[in-house]
This record gives sequence, structure tokens and C-alpha cells, in this order.
Amino acid sequence: MQINWNRFVEEYNLRPAGSKGFYTSSSLGCPECGSFQSKLGVRPGEMGGGGYNCVKCGASGSLARLLKLMDRKDLLMFEKQSVGVEIRLPKGLMSVGDEAVNDIRSVELPPFYKRIFSHEYLQGRGWVEESFQHYEVGMVRIGHLKNYLVFPFTHEGVRVGWLARSTYSKDWHKKNLLQHKMDKSKVRLQLRWDNAPGVDFGRYLYGYDEITNLTHTVIIVEGLFDKIRTDQNLDLQSSSEIKCVCTFGSRVTRDQMLSLFKKKSLRHCILFYDGGTILEMKKYSLPLFEMFDKVSVAELPIPKGDEVQLDPGDLSPEKCWEIFDNLKGCWEYQSERLVAKNLL
Repeated sequence: MQINWNRFVEEYNLRPAGSKGFYTSSSLGCPECGSFQSKLGVRPGEMGGGGYNCVKCGASGSLARLLKLMDRKDLLMFEKQSVGVEIRLPKGLMSVGDEAVNDIRSVELPPFYKRIFSHEYLQGRGWVEESFQHYEVGMVRIGHLKNYLVFPFTHEGVRVGWLARSTYSKDWHKKNLLQHKMDKSKVRLQLRWDNAPGVDFGRYLYGYDEITNLTHTVIIVEGLFDKIRTDQNLDLQSSSEIKCVCTFGSRVTRDQMLSLFKKKSLRHCILFYDGGTILEMKKYSLPLFEMFDKVSVAELPIPKGDEVQLDPGDLSPEKCWEIFDNLKGCWEYQSERLVAKNLL
């Protein structure tokens, strides 16, 4: 959602504060604590949105939310239609979004693929009968994928790809890699993941079609098994309001963001990555922040000393709920103490 930033600056006499791009004004009060002592900082966004943060009470959110709280919706650039509100995307994003939405190509499953409803590898990872009903998974009995589990996924009802995960252990693959390097002519390299060829995975999100008109919150994780474990830990399979999707790596692309933006019911986006992807969460939370009313970070602790780095797929339900009970706002995660230092 775009903000009429020039009018905002003029009407409230906003002035730069600090070196991080924030603006304050004695005439701009925090709608949550009522402070008019230049404690509320606002910052425009590159995509036409932006955010705010109050260093007195800690309130934060998107500029769109702030203007709604201030009853200044006239500063929001949108058009009312008979069926609701049509939000204007910046032109650069609109062209990317059109391409991402309209150019959807169906992908064939591997030859001899057959869906399965039990497997000891998956049952060892907590899968139960309902899991096999909810997530499609199959196997190929012959060919180079015969020892892989195949997970098809769809986008707007079209099967656009599939993931293939080896059932061999991590140690087996380390040994296979070593043997392959020693004699490539005799030992074929077998990857842990051998996914559908020719698919641009950066355009899609696994679990996207689970989002309905009733879904107001989406959780983004990295990887299939992190998504499935998060579903299990938070009992999301029985929830219409909250859904979890996964990227295929730590990068959240423009196409993926715009696909989520198309889901008009979504208001809250939560990034849930492991502690080793702090830079990625900082990088992608701000663009998401400009598209949704609220963006939060579910932060996994960074290991100390000999501790092992956990990811969402390693968590117990109790630990997962503890993390989600202590979500950090996008702005809090981005700046921590830097905002207070620059605006005080």
C-alpha cells in the first residue's frame, strides 16, 4: 500500500532524525501512548509504504496502520470499489506480479510415480495417518529416483513442481560424495534433494494453496520439513486462520511476496527461520512490512559455545509455542536499540 509521503511531511512538518532515515515531529503523536514529544519516528519505504516506531511505548507497525489509527486514511493511496478496496502496487512490482501470476505451467510427475500412505522414514519424523492424507507424497519404484520420496506441490490449483528427498542418511550421502570424487566413472553422485528439473522454485511457495479467504496470518519457513513440523507443532492443519508456507532456501523472492500479497485476507506475516539466517530475515522483513499490516519474526536462539543450531524442524511443540509467545515486531527485530539511540 502506498503512502502520500509528500503530503504527510508537509502537513505534520516532519524533520529528519538520526542517520537511519527516520522523521519526527512535535505535532505527530503516538496513537497508542499519546506522546507528543517527538518520540514517534516514521520512515518511508522503497515500495511506497514504510513504518513507524515509538521509543516511549514501543508501539510499531506499518505506516498504513498508523494512518488508519490517526484517522488519516486520506493519506493512503487506494481506490474504493463496489466490492472492496483495490490497493495500488508500485509499477515496478505490478509488472513482476502479472508475470508471476499469469505464466503458470503444469509440471509432469516422474514416470511410474505412485502415491503412498505410509513410510518408515516419514513416520520416524512424526508423520501419522492424517499427515499422509494432508500432504501428498509418493515414490518411484525404478530409475534414479527409486530411493526418494517425491512431494508434488501446486500453485492456484496447478501442479507446478515436485521435491524429491533421499531416504538415505546424511552420513550415507557424505560417503557417496567422497567415493564419487575418488572415482566418478564408477560411483554416481546421489543428491539428498533431486527436484523437478526446469522449475523456477523462486516463483512458488510450498503450501500456498492451503491459504483461504479465512486466513489472516501466514508463517514463512525455509524448507519442506520445517513447514510440516511447524504445522504439527502449532496444529495448523485444523486452522483456517493461520497457515504455514515454505520457501526453497533462505531467500524470499519478489514473486513469492507478490503471491502472498494477492491473498487479500492476509494481514500478518511471520518469518520463522533458524538463527543462521539473521541477515536474510533483516533483508526480507522490510519489503514484506510494506505489503502487510504487520510483520513479525519468530526468532530461534543463536547457539552458544558447543550448542547445536536448531531450526524449526527440530523443535518440540512446547519450544515452538514458547517462541511464538515471544514474537518480535519487524521494527524491533530490525533496529533493536539503534532506533532508540537515534530518536532520543
